[in-house]
Amino acid sequence: MMAGDTINTAPMTSVFMIFEITQDYQILVPLMLANMLSFMISRRYQPVPVYHALLQQDGVHLPTAATHATSPSRTAAHVMQTNLTLVSPDLTIEQAWRHLEKEGAPKYLVGADHHLVGVFTFDVLDQARTSGKGAQSLWTIVDHSFVHAHPDHPIDVVLGRLAQSGGVLPVVSRADARRIEGVVTVDGLLKTAGPPTPSFSKS
Repeated sequence: MMAGDTINTAPMTSVFMIFEITQDYQILVPLMLANMLSFMISRRYQPVPVYHALLQQDGVHLPTAATHATSPSRTAAHVMQTNLTLVSPDLTIEQAWRHLEKEGAPKYLVGADHHLVGVFTFDVLDQARTSGKGAQSLWTIVDHSFVHAHPDHPIDVVLGRLAQSGGVLPVVSRADARRIEGVVTVDGLLKTAGPPTPSFSKS
């Protein structure tokens, strides 16, 4: 049973527990109405369960019921590239610009030793340099909130988030959202998919 299933069954579980204690049939209907009303109000104003929200603050992302609703043949782990190149956050904007000026990637990942700090685009880097901020640290233009996926995400989720990410989707650990395990790019997807294998029949 997934975390989402436990949350959805919690109101009815509390009804049975209180009934077991009181053995009073008259409280069943009022108790069910009160439980369901409180459940709907809490979901309306706090969609993310409080324990999940606390874990997310610590960088721990639990799988939901939707993640395992199907058994996809391919997940992010199957299509991600593990030979990562992270831009060091210790570089200045000028140094990063000189290093990346001829690469032409849509987005760059900043970090070291599989620890992802954030992302930035070359356009943002170029604008910072031309505005006279070349001597400043790369930290000043890094976007620390970024779209990401987890290794067990199905391919349809990966494709959707890849479009949102701007063409470079970091795949991070569920136990630590800052630990990067791979990256998904459009070129990488095409290489992973590969051309269809021709089949020949003997006549």
